[in-house]
Amino acid sequence: MGGSNGTLRSPARIQKTGAAKLVHRNRQRWRRGGEPREYSDYITERRYRSNLFDVADKNRDGMLDFEEFLTLHFIYNQRGYTSCKDCSVVLLGIHFVCVKCYDAGKDYDLCCKCYGNKSYSHLDDHTDFRDIYSLLELRKPKPASAAYLDPDQAKLMAGLNSAIIREKPNVKWNDVAGLESAKQALQEAVMLPVKFLQFFVGKRRPWRAFLLYGPPGTGKSFLAKAIATEADSTFFSISSSDLLSKWMGESGKLVSKLFQMARDSAPSIIFIDEIDFLGDQRGEGNESETSRRIKTEVLVQMQGVGRHTDGKVLVLAATNTPYALDQAIRRRFDRRIYIPLPDLKARQHMLKVHLGDTPHNLTESDFKSLAPKTEDFSGSDIAVCVNDVLFEPVRKAQHATYFVKTPGGLLMPCEPKQPGAVQTTMQELAAKGLASKITLPPITKMDFDKVLARQRPTVSKADLEVHERFTKEFGEAGR
Repeated sequence: MGGSNGTLRSPARIQKTGAAKLVHRNRQRWRRGGEPREYSDYITERRYRSNLFDVADKNRDGMLDFEEFLTLHFIYNQRGYTSCKDCSVVLLGIHFVCVKCYDAGKDYDLCCKCYGNKSYSHLDDHTDFRDIYSLLELRKPKPASAAYLDPDQAKLMAGLNSAIIREKPNVKWNDVAGLESAKQALQEAVMLPVKFLQFFVGKRRPWRAFLLYGPPGTGKSFLAKAIATEADSTFFSISSSDLLSKWMGESGKLVSKLFQMARDSAPSIIFIDEIDFLGDQRGEGNESETSRRIKTEVLVQMQGVGRHTDGKVLVLAATNTPYALDQAIRRRFDRRIYIPLPDLKARQHMLKVHLGDTPHNLTESDFKSLAPKTEDFSGSDIAVCVNDVLFEPVRKAQHATYFVKTPGGLLMPCEPKQPGAVQTTMQELAAKGLASKITLPPITKMDFDKVLARQRPTVSKADLEVHERFTKEFGEAGR
């Protein structure tokens, strides 16, 4: 449709019979990021009504905005190209078009990462447009654009849009050490309803709400990151403070708008961190009217999650103080899973994971002997401990008075009696212009022993007793 002078003309309507043809052809203007003309910003359903698809079925208000129109045109013109599957989530949930690999200077090629992972697929030249459209999930909430909202609603949506996790955190289930029961329960709630909807027939319904509780640093938020990576759903990550406002009545509107956006983007997951700050006990002397309204709105919205969305919205919350939760809010959670301190096997795994590919000379038996020394350590404590260990070689280099030349021509700190040792310091080597030649020695078991001798756990026995008592009364173990 683009003219010879490169201007953007009004797109022609989709034909009602035969394969649908989107005829907006000004690809160069699109590549340069050119803005559409005002009359083309929103394409009405009346103009593009077709028997091939129904916009209303996609939870829309009868409007396709210009970005979505270009999306449909883009994927239609990609037939016959090999396209990336994983990268495509950036583009409104389409599963057959790579946009990260797209570059104005070259064809729609595969990036090295996607090619290496074989995470791409091929669109046949004769793919029918209705099949392509069926892959598209228009994730924007009703109405189609903030242009149709009043200023207050637009402001609320702008604040909540930042809560949508668009980049995957790249945390896999296998990265979470231990917690097999918790992982299995979350997989049942997150994966099965999306990929195996046929399982949920009769009275069998997906879980609606999960509460993860336990001492600080045990991996509750880490589990949420794994869910965000593995789930093929829109993921909202919210802290309780994000839903609080200094303006009267606005906090309740934020809660309502959050759940509305989740319903419009279903399947979706709402993760609320530190929910105790939002849902503490009602009726206490210091409770304000605003706080009471927020809790009431949370109760109303959570009660309607499963009823309005057929189980396609999951509420996931985390807290370190489960007893602080209001009993009505606590009841709204179908599953209340205790995330305890890591066991011996999990701590051993964490030591390896946090050490990563840093040069070391530890053996498997060394890790086995170190793990019992981290008794009562949380996952966060172990991460801090290993990070301290990683700096031990740096400290050795700073205080070393002897260096030895390695086979690669680098200079490494050593003991005075080591063959080839030369008396010098790191500062003297740097003054001679040899700073880039200094390398660090590998991490040893002695480095771990030194750090563990001064490291202390941050979770007390009293804290553990509180969580274990709550588990006996209201929860279930997630180990």
